[in-house]
Amino acid sequence: MKSDNLRNSIYSQQSANFRELMVSQRKLLNLSQKGLSEKLGVHHSMIGKIEVGDRRLEILEFINYCKALEVSPCDMIKRIENSL
Repeated sequence: MKSDNLRNSIYSQQSANFRELMVSQRKLLNLSQKGLSEKLGVHHSMIGKIEVGDRRLEILEFINYCKALEVSPCDMIKRIENSL
C-alpha cells in the first residue's frame, strides 16, 4: 500500500463516495441536515460541511454519526469498503 493512500484528499472520488453513502442514509431516514444535527447535538452547518467535504469526521465522531443515522458503524465501514 502506498503511503499517500493514507492522506487522500477530502475531494478524492473515494471521499466523495463515502460522503454520498452518509447522505443517502440520512435521506433514507427522511432526515434533513438540521434534523440530523439535532440528533447529534451540533450546529446544522457542521453537517453541511461534512457532506460537501469541507470537514472530516474523526473516528469517534463517525461512530456517533452512524448511530444517529441508525446504522452500525461496522456496517457502514463494510459499505464504504465495498464502494472502493
